Amino acid sequence: MKKSVIVVVLTMALLLTACGWSDVVLTGGVVAATELSEATEELSVEMASAVVTTEAVATESPVSTEKPLAEKVDDLQELVQAYAWSDYQGGYLAQKEAYAAAYAEAAASFVSNHDKAGNDCGVFVLILMRNSGWDKNYPDARTAGQYEYLSNPENGWIDITTSIRSNDDALPGDVIITRGKGHVVVYVGNVPGFGSVMASASYGRRAPMADRSNDIMEYVVAEWGYDHREYAVFRKAG
Repeated sequence: MKKSVIVVVLTMALLLTACGWSDVVLTGGVVAATELSEATEELSVEMASAVVTTEAVATESPVSTEKPLAEKVDDLQELVQAYAWSDYQGGYLAQKEAYAAAYAEAAASFVSNHDKAGNDCGVFVLILMRNSGWDKNYPDARTAGQYEYLSNPENGWIDITTSIRSNDDALPGDVIITRGKGHVVVYVGNVPGFGSVMASASYGRRAPMADRSNDIMEYVVAEWGYDHREYAVFRKAG
């Protein structure tokens, strides 16, 4: 590249000299050719550096915008307040406006044969898990299907049943499946103005609301009369 430029410039300079131009033209031509060659080399280095930089950027892993679970507790508890009545009211079927809207939107994509217009324990937990971002892949399934999903570690949940002995061992977002896989409850923790540390609904019997028990062990053992083998508690990893 450098030799070709110099030859061209020298040829032009010789022609100009033959026509009466001074020797300065030749000297200036050589200087110009040298400067042009140096500039070309600098540009080549810069372009090579740019290619390397571009390749490095292209191979970088994308930055995740997913919030860790610890930062999702507020989202979960805010939706509990929006979706569930703060007091237990057995037989009360009227839904809070926010939950009715959330159910109407979610129901359009349901595959499972859900009914009772969203007044169902599994449907409530499904909508709460997805809309809070706690688990966007939470299954559209009845309680038994949810149990199978939660039991599979590949889905990001851990069975912590044997670790639960009181409310102190539970965390917001823990899912409790009881009564022979026939009922599901969410532990929500201490939500201001909410009447229980758990929230639930019941199939055709009541809308989402504060659970009638305020103690995770009372709910499982005393209230329903089942021993520890009849329930499971799952926690989202992360």
